Amino acid sequence: MERIAAFLLNKQAGLINGIVVVVSAPAGLTDLLEGAAELNPALSDTPELDELLSQGEIISTQLLLAAINGAGGKATTLTGRDVIVTDDQYGNAAIVHVDISRIEEELAKGNIVIVAGFQGATPEGRVTTLGRGGSDTTAVALAEALGAECVICKETKGIHTADPIIVLDAPVVRTMTFRELRESARNGAKVIAPSAANLAEKGNVPIRVMPAFEAGEGTLISAERKGATRTVTTITSANHPLVRVSVAGNPQTISSTLRRLADRKVNVEDIAETDSSATFTINERDLYRTKAVLRDCKNAKYRIMTGFGRVTIVGEAIENTPGVAARMREALEKGGIEIQGSTSSDITISCLVHRHEVERAIHALHAEFID
Repeated sequence: MERIAAFLLNKQAGLINGIVVVVSAPAGLTDLLEGAAELNPALSDTPELDELLSQGEIISTQLLLAAINGAGGKATTLTGRDVIVTDDQYGNAAIVHVDISRIEEELAKGNIVIVAGFQGATPEGRVTTLGRGGSDTTAVALAEALGAECVICKETKGIHTADPIIVLDAPVVRTMTFRELRESARNGAKVIAPSAANLAEKGNVPIRVMPAFEAGEGTLISAERKGATRTVTTITSANHPLVRVSVAGNPQTISSTLRRLADRKVNVEDIAETDSSATFTINERDLYRTKAVLRDCKNAKYRIMTGFGRVTIVGEAIENTPGVAARMREALEKGGIEIQGSTSSDITISCLVHRHEVERAIHALHAEFID
């Protein structure tokens, strides 16, 4: 925390309007709290669980406060409930209002304002959490409300063309659009939470992702990408194992099956339908609920195949560049990677592959579109 305090005090010296810093929990603490909660099943999907999980960020505010004060600075802390009003969807709440009055009061006193990320409160004052990566979402929401620049400091040098753990020399993307950020996050890029990407695009809030303790400009995300030279901006992969499901039956049976899966909160993707069948993918964690639904559909015949992953190329130029899908397929086939299915949108193309081939697929696509 001492390095962060020094970094903030150095930045504050050159600013007129002050600094608001959003903190996340110490590394691993949220996972530890979730593990503790699993020991008591009665906590599942309750307000008390959100109260428990919010404590990691509150701990971080106090640690940073002590470090700033110890370095001779002035700071104050606020919890999420002081500034963020949400709905009552515990565990994955949506922000409905941001109250910046307390923040403005403290900034006027010359304080660095430290806000606990990842959390808010219902209008009745019950603590809620914003889902994984919720501290990014808090930062974007506060930047929009304050009309401020949003800088998100990470351990990486910015957003890379691919996961630098997989492609060691993957360069930093200097500029990208909100749409590219949203699709990269939705398809597995880990730097920014998908909810934060959606909020930034909706509110037109530019974000700079940069390293806290290294020189470098990082990545600037805004409505337009300036100086773009590549067709593909990022190459991503799903963060979880995928399961492929095929269901055969009449149209009513197919519709009923998909509706029941939605009712059980199973997210269905990559849907390919005919009059008598549907094939789709699900997150492996939803397999138990999916099997329960399929067993109840008496008129449906189904097949379940496990062990899949998805690789996706993302780029604004994809929609206006002929032949990108063909290049993607050829690069994967040349690498000996069997394509199990594909989908596309305006700025993405995704291929379903065997899970054990995901990293090879990323390398093949990086060589084709980036190197």
